[in-house]
Amino acid sequence: MNATHQFFLTNRSVYVLVLDARKDAQVAEQVRTWLRKIEAQGGKSPVLVVANQIDVNPGFGFENATQLQQEFPQIKAFLKLSCQEGGAPIAEFKSLLEEWIPQAELFGSQIDERWFPIKETLEQETGVKHFEDEARFRAICAEHGLPDKAQQQQAIRFLHDLGIVLHFEALNLKSYYVLDPYWITYGVYQLVTSKRAGEQHGEVLMDQIEFIVNEEEEKSEGYQAADFKRITYSFPQCCFLVDILQEFKLCFYAPGKESFVLPDLLDTSEPTALTQPLEQTERALRFVYQYDYLPKSLMPFFMVETHHTLIARWRTGCVLEGNGCQA
Repeated sequence: MNATHQFFLTNRSVYVLVLDARKDAQVAEQVRTWLRKIEAQGGKSPVLVVANQIDVNPGFGFENATQLQQEFPQIKAFLKLSCQEGGAPIAEFKSLLEEWIPQAELFGSQIDERWFPIKETLEQETGVKHFEDEARFRAICAEHGLPDKAQQQQAIRFLHDLGIVLHFEALNLKSYYVLDPYWITYGVYQLVTSKRAGEQHGEVLMDQIEFIVNEEEEKSEGYQAADFKRITYSFPQCCFLVDILQEFKLCFYAPGKESFVLPDLLDTSEPTALTQPLEQTERALRFVYQYDYLPKSLMPFFMVETHHTLIARWRTGCVLEGNGCQA
């Protein structure tokens, strides 16, 4: 599910990072991983780190809390609580939310009162048919007294930042102008966690996507929301899901667009017959880039950006060729 987080992480939010107090192994590393992910997409937005189900494990502790707060000043508090038991810890959590929400970038933004009926209409209609085309969106805006296109764009950006609907402005989509977040997340999740795609090492034929999205067996119930509902997608809608994956650097089309590749599902085996001669030659130039934090998504992103020059690829690396050189 990690692949879909970037749809929702923005810098106009207050984040609550919830940990399971029943699992107290490597807490500091869990916090670091999530804070770096939030920082990459959401900037320096304030974060409350919360351990839930403390009633099950009263001895739970936050490892290196002071060090983590020095490393990530956006952490505003560490809290231990039990949603089941409630009490003073829940009251403290609510109080901290009341303190930090007004300091989020989104808070204090001027809101046009005409946006509220637009929001309600979009929620109702995308909840039933999952998306609106641009013409219907603009008609809804006009019906509620917002005919100006620039003002309409302000409204949809605001609703997108709130996570009420999704709108991918950079894609210039006419048919899928406004999207139900559940609809897009569910479909993308079916693709990136597909058993068949995994068995094929991330290489998926376009004529397989309807089966993967609509018919492949359900994932573990542990990944399903309480209000889980199955959705059926048409072939054009499945193709749109692949376009979204490509836009977010999660896949790339093979030449001819008859298939696509999910780098996260590639074979883990390095083709040493090709790579060892490159590593051992004395004529090679060598560069080492050092990072404090190397996102897991970096190599898939890199492969998507450079896929036209790839001559070999595996899950943790690739070989590029261009202008008579290999790397």
